Amino acid sequence: MMEQEGWSEQQQVIIPSLNKYIVKFSLLTLARCVFGMPVSWVSNTSKEEEMDLIEATTLSSETLIAKFMLPNWMLKLPFKSLRKVNSAWNALEDFLRSHTQRISQEMNEQGLNDQFEVRNADLLHRLIASSEGDGKYKLSEKEVLANIFTILFAGHETTANGIIATLGYLAIHQDDQEKAYAEIQSRLGPDNQLDSLDTSQLPYLLACFQEAVRLFAATPILARTLSEDFPVKVERPSPSVIILPKGSRIVIDMVNTFRNPNIFENPEQYKPSRWVGVPEAEVNIFGAGPRACIGRKLAYAEAISVLGLFLRDWTLDIDLSPGETRSQYEERVMVTGPYAGTVHPIAQLPLKIAKRVRA
Repeated sequence: MMEQEGWSEQQQVIIPSLNKYIVKFSLLTLARCVFGMPVSWVSNTSKEEEMDLIEATTLSSETLIAKFMLPNWMLKLPFKSLRKVNSAWNALEDFLRSHTQRISQEMNEQGLNDQFEVRNADLLHRLIASSEGDGKYKLSEKEVLANIFTILFAGHETTANGIIATLGYLAIHQDDQEKAYAEIQSRLGPDNQLDSLDTSQLPYLLACFQEAVRLFAATPILARTLSEDFPVKVERPSPSVIILPKGSRIVIDMVNTFRNPNIFENPEQYKPSRWVGVPEAEVNIFGAGPRACIGRKLAYAEAISVLGLFLRDWTLDIDLSPGETRSQYEERVMVTGPYAGTVHPIAQLPLKIAKRVRA
């Protein structure tokens, strides 16, 4: 990303909006690492399919609600905007179907059916293997594509939004940035690379990401159906126990829960230290229990990798308006934009980065 955008050759770069770069990076990471898709930062003119995938996925993600709300016939009306949405969704589905069929054919030709080999393959290979097996858990082609759609959309947007928020907050809060940088420095090997992506080795950097996701929730709500009667202890307006009956459909407001002053001290304040030393089981920014986000480990690994390498090479800062304080800047910039895809993203994050001087 740095090289392709020409940033690596400059000592200082002012980025009007970081959002599109991080969203694209997260999408390409997921497509390459999870699904083995042939994608790159800059499209090759001999492989127009690559850029088509990026554009189609981005547009499909931005119009997710419209796709679900509008009937198919409406997307075919003679309006340019609707036709563009329909074309993007069709192009994405065609690409995913052809890529899945190609991988399936390769698996059959190579005889990749050993359980050990499948377990150590990427997620797409596992999904395809499950579609070619026997038993009641066998997936149809439609179900395989549905799973790819779900992971592709939910996986890249939520992680990207968390990374964007973290970079924004660290640019504002210089003390937290320096603490994270010092921790990263302690984990660099002789080749100046992070010696591990184990989140336990970078607890403060992880806490910076977790705190950003608390303030910009990965999902606005969590819905669950109770499998048994569930007692809930409440303290307000007076201590009591409420029994939620089996079969009840409950919806948890993640945004207001994470900004509830009865749960978090000074909830509007960015304070990564509140997560340091907290056991993973008690960090519920990606849900909790057996129905927690299936991609949370990947999200953590990607976030630690991107943030670690970004802070290793660059200092982050902000451009203040005349007379503006950092607190005022935070109130102005770190706000939620229009609902897009599966998240409420930060509207636009401008960032000023300067190359670090290494000793």
